[in-house]
Amino acid sequence: MAFEAAFSAAVALAQASSGRARIDALYVLSVSKRTGRFIEDLTGMLGFEPVLVPEKVESWYREQGEAMLRSVVERSQEARCEAKAIWDQGAVLERVMNHAAAADLVVAGVGEDGVVALSGQGECTSDRFLKHCGTTAMMVPVESIKFEGICLGYDGSDGANAALRSSRNLAQLMNCPVHVVCVNDSRQLKSTDPLTTAESFLKEAGIVVTTVRLSGEVHEVLQSECQARNLDLVAVGYRGRSGLPGRVLGRVTESLVNESGTALLVSR
Repeated sequence: MAFEAAFSAAVALAQASSGRARIDALYVLSVSKRTGRFIEDLTGMLGFEPVLVPEKVESWYREQGEAMLRSVVERSQEARCEAKAIWDQGAVLERVMNHAAAADLVVAGVGEDGVVALSGQGECTSDRFLKHCGTTAMMVPVESIKFEGICLGYDGSDGANAALRSSRNLAQLMNCPVHVVCVNDSRQLKSTDPLTTAESFLKEAGIVVTTVRLSGEVHEVLQSECQARNLDLVAVGYRGRSGLPGRVLGRVTESLVNESGTALLVSR
């Protein structure tokens, strides 16, 4: 379910790009057969990925992965989207992030249990995934995104400006409005209102924009605004050192992705 929702979002974006985007489908095999060389087998013997398994087990997972990749490429082509199958082997999260570094956008499905459904046999929590991801990521819950509108959390910071640019590009691509929310919580009150900058930047691109300035917890305010306005994607910026800040990042992803079923775009 989580994969299907993520795949649906990737196809919608690729279709809207009119041939300018490609879907890279990645499968990482996190198991390996024994090589017989102690040093090479040591990490797998200790339980680290890729985990050592009998040759028949590795072959089964390999065949499953190859079949999945073929299916994704075929379905993408049926939807008139360019697609490329990428196969890798090793520690799933590490290999996914290695390939993500070369991508413009990572689209990942998040299950009802709150974990990211990674290709292969691995999984991790959404906040851990985002902390390791060096590029912009779209976290897609079980429900598919219809791109009816973007709720942008904006405070004028560097991370927020990255989210502003991503929101503008996405809104132009999907022809959807942007609702800009400036949240002044108890930890970081600002004397200036950054909404004018965001509104001007978006309107220059012909995007329909609404703005509001509110107080409260970031994740609670964004979730409330998203639900009240029937928007299905929240956009925020990652702030490197401290997350959104760091103590908020986990709550944002857990609340917006896992609980409310809202998709989340985290920009770098």
